[in-house]
Amino acid sequence: MLRLVRPPNTRVIWIKGMDVTASFNKIVEAMEGDWLWIMGDDHVFDPTILVQLLSHELDVVVPLCLKKQAPFEPVVYGSQAVGEDGLTRYFGADLPQRGLVEIHAAGSAGMLIRRHVLDALERPVFETSGVQQDEDLVLCRKIREAGFTLHCDVDARLGHIGIFGVYPMWQGEWFGTALDVGGGQITPLWRYDPSEIEPKPA
Repeated sequence: MLRLVRPPNTRVIWIKGMDVTASFNKIVEAMEGDWLWIMGDDHVFDPTILVQLLSHELDVVVPLCLKKQAPFEPVVYGSQAVGEDGLTRYFGADLPQRGLVEIHAAGSAGMLIRRHVLDALERPVFETSGVQQDEDLVLCRKIREAGFTLHCDVDARLGHIGIFGVYPMWQGEWFGTALDVGGGQITPLWRYDPSEIEPKPA
């Protein structure tokens, strides 16, 4: 963030605490500028990413970001309303190799929103459906219902930082056999439970 290339008079506001929606809403109500760029503390990006997103002069635009859990799918949703949540997830192969693509929804990490869009949204701007931490999808629904479109800049890449532990899986064990590898399994450390791993017989 310290290396970020940004227009003059850009304010960088750091928020703390676990209540993401309340913190975002405070920022929206106190903002004085023409746009809001949302960034989490578990991302890496090229210093020019903000300037690139601003150059499109779109209502809402996001970079291409992946989930930090395997299989690392794009956090970008297509426009067809199917499935229980009414969303179709784009996979990398379904996205164009370059340029902009109109999308149905996306994660808010790296999302650039113009002020006139925020002004048009129902308050509170950020909220969950009450079922899960889905403020991203609720926000995108509000944006669409207000008559605005969302785009993804595939050329703007946003990295997700994760902490992983690699545990060896031997040839012949079910996981290695299923993957036809037998080399290893990548497991996020916060899901790692040593009691679930049986020691290999001597």
